[in-house]
Amino acid sequence: MEQRQIAHHLSSADKAAEIRCPQESSGSAITLRFVSTIHSRSVFPPSHVTSRGYSREKQHATAEEYEGEVSPRRTAKEEKKGTTMLRFAITLFAVITSSTCQQYGCLEGDTHKAKPSPEPNMHECTLYSESSCCYANFTEQLAHSPIIKVSNSYWNRCGQLSKSCEDFTKKIECFYRCSPHAARWIDPRYTAAIQSVPLCQSFCDDWYEACKDDSICAHNWLTDWERDESGENHCKSKCVPYSEMYANGTDMCQSMWGESFKVSESSCLCLQMNKKDMVAIKHLLSESSEESSSMSSSEEHACQKKLLKFEALQQEEGEERR
Repeated sequence: MEQRQIAHHLSSADKAAEIRCPQESSGSAITLRFVSTIHSRSVFPPSHVTSRGYSREKQHATAEEYEGEVSPRRTAKEEKKGTTMLRFAITLFAVITSSTCQQYGCLEGDTHKAKPSPEPNMHECTLYSESSCCYANFTEQLAHSPIIKVSNSYWNRCGQLSKSCEDFTKKIECFYRCSPHAARWIDPRYTAAIQSVPLCQSFCDDWYEACKDDSICAHNWLTDWERDESGENHCKSKCVPYSEMYANGTDMCQSMWGESFKVSESSCLCLQMNKKDMVAIKHLLSESSEESSSMSSSEEHACQKKLLKFEALQQEEGEERR
């Protein structure tokens, strides 16, 4: 798997910021480079942003190229200011490019691809079959009910989950393993994890209702298990009903997977782990929708309007099939 890298080359001759990330159209890595040259007496404008595959690439600037464009005499204070501005520009470019890379990549877990691609033969998680971060063979583990084990984690340590509870747990597993958008909420501290994915309140309430009579022994499924040498999970506490472990749907969604999920204040700009997510994702990925708390009422209204159209279309398609 290609690893994202940010390399700063801060010498008196060349200064560059480089980021490597999975390329959208192939398995190779695309490299984006920001280059500028610092002369002993002046700071030259940055060169072109280039990437592998472009037909033109600007070479390093020289003092002669910019003669007359910059003052030949600069004080130490001016040069220091120019260098500081350059460092800031390099850092800003790195952040922007990293965000762009992340849009097309996957999480860096042990079952994830480097980049999403179609998986027409998926056994489960078909919501993501057109663009998936997991391979079809992974979903074989989720295809037969009751589900006993996924990778090295057992789901039945407190008895088999009911079918309704299992279905919701499967939706969460599919999103984490297969969604091409999960990396939008990548945890910067651990790139195989997600953080603060906005879930709809209705989804959390329905999930809680489906599981409240099932039993569980781990409040946080990421940290509260006893793991043996092979990595398999075992209960550290006694089994209790979900309704005793969690107060409600909000508590469950924001506790069961640690900081992975949060309940959104919006009823549209949030995920339900179904086809309606196609509408929400478009808004959640927009620059104006970085955090649910800062989303404008107009953004919410636009999402609701598109969701109503989507639901009407789905209803029409359903009637046509009858």
